[in-house]
Amino acid sequence: MVEDGATETQPLADSVEVPPAPELAEQYPTWMRLFMFCVFWSCTAFSIVLPSLAPYLDRMGADPLFLGWTVATFCFGEMIGALAFGKAYNVAATRYPKMGPAHVLTSSIMCGVVGSVLYVMADTLVSPWTCFWGRFLTGLWTGGKQAVEQAFMAERAPPAQLTEYTADLGTCAVVGFTCGPAIGAVFAIIPSYRTTWITVDEFTGPGLFLIVICVTSAIAVEYYLPKACSSDERRADEVQYRPVDAGDAVAKPDRPPSSAGLYVCLALFFVHYYNFAVQETITTPFVLAAYKWDQVTVNLLFVGVGVFSLIASLAIKYLSRCLDDDILIIVAVLMGMVGSFLLIDSMPGDPEAIMLPLPRFIAGFTLITIAFPFGNGLLHHCWQSIGPKGSRVVMQGGQV
Repeated sequence: MVEDGATETQPLADSVEVPPAPELAEQYPTWMRLFMFCVFWSCTAFSIVLPSLAPYLDRMGADPLFLGWTVATFCFGEMIGALAFGKAYNVAATRYPKMGPAHVLTSSIMCGVVGSVLYVMADTLVSPWTCFWGRFLTGLWTGGKQAVEQAFMAERAPPAQLTEYTADLGTCAVVGFTCGPAIGAVFAIIPSYRTTWITVDEFTGPGLFLIVICVTSAIAVEYYLPKACSSDERRADEVQYRPVDAGDAVAKPDRPPSSAGLYVCLALFFVHYYNFAVQETITTPFVLAAYKWDQVTVNLLFVGVGVFSLIASLAIKYLSRCLDDDILIIVAVLMGMVGSFLLIDSMPGDPEAIMLPLPRFIAGFTLITIAFPFGNGLLHHCWQSIGPKGSRVVMQGGQV
């Protein structure tokens, strides 16, 4: 009822209420926030070992060639873990959709727990082979975790946001890669502590940190992922995050994978992972021998290039909105090529330059480090888009 002299105000038909900016809980579903947590800490756990692995094996009396075999067994474990846990995920997601994916992911993480224990005990046993098998089990963890997370995201993420989600996970990974050496530098400067069974120092400290990370991640997965696998949240994901268009009403037939696309992706994956292998194998022993650096300086090197990688990962998130993925992938490959060229020991026509100058080493190492997260996340998106839905997780294992 309107009083005399008062004018009733009618709402404007065209007025639209602007919703407030979404919080993190509204921007990402539960499973995505969980994966961001796991990716950050697993990459922290991975990078904290990189600068200290070579001197750790040397302290146990291992031959320098043994470092290559130890890194190789980690990569082999990743391949086996991705295929095995990827296949297990396919079965579990079909037969036990609520609890199955969580149990598969937790099983892969428990491999990391056992592997980390072996990594620490290798010092007490003075056994490089114990460290070798510890790194193999840690590879099973990271490979299985990658396959499960990427397959789960390919099924649940809105297609229009898949690249952005992949970039967000890549950003978490790069932040983890940056924080790992920083934490390792802390272990390098604190006094060592001797217990009955182990010595806690710059070499075993990262292994103990891995154990804590794995146990924490396993608890988080078992608590949160079953909720994300419930049918209620699946429907909420589809309504809240998936954009609606006219084509959604028509089911798109599952198409066979593109053989040419698969081979191109595999070739580019090999390029990026080959450059990344420089970080895993020769960087630490090279700078220790060539530039006489100490362990703290090596850790700071990884922290510094990690900051640049973080900037590159953040750039992907926004560049992917205005540029095609293939253009960004080409840019990443070119950066890797230039970085690799700069890391050649001696330039043509300069036979006396037997040592890599420090500025050129830092420039080349920075470029190949930036190229990895820049191109890897985009290639993951392309890889997920190629194959039929049911075989994506197995294809993910083949990629790793």
